[in-house]
Amino acid sequence: MVKYYLAHPILLRHKVREQELEFEKRTGIELVNPFYDGPEKDIIGPLDRGEITMGQYTERLNRKAKGDEFVLMDLENIQQTDGVVAVIQRGVTTIGTSMEIWHAFAVAKKPVYIVTDFPGHIWLRFVVERSDGATVKDFKELARLFKKKAKPR
Repeated sequence: MVKYYLAHPILLRHKVREQELEFEKRTGIELVNPFYDGPEKDIIGPLDRGEITMGQYTERLNRKAKGDEFVLMDLENIQQTDGVVAVIQRGVTTIGTSMEIWHAFAVAKKPVYIVTDFPGHIWLRFVVERSDGATVKDFKELARLFKKKAKPR
């Protein structure tokens, strides 16, 4: 089965989750979402339910090296997938997503596909062009791109 790591900002997690599930249903391609498909789901749950604040969530990640565990798991997941699909939205801070993009490109040598409203950024263009990935405006365009790539020539 084709599988991509899904890098995205925590602040967009609900919107991205909806798009991810629709994309998977439409394409049959699995997107590994670090917030919901791994051990982090146990910590993100209380945040999603409104039981803790973002500050408390961050504090829990930093307690007992949980953050380190999650970073290492994310890096391992990137290594085990066919590439990275990253969501970058203008004005939304995304340090983790940027690091995951760079790891996929520079270390894992995986293709990077970026879903963005900011396609002209020099760093995004650099990574996409050199990783044999692509920049798209939304998940529907990404689904069409993957479908086109899967057709025999």
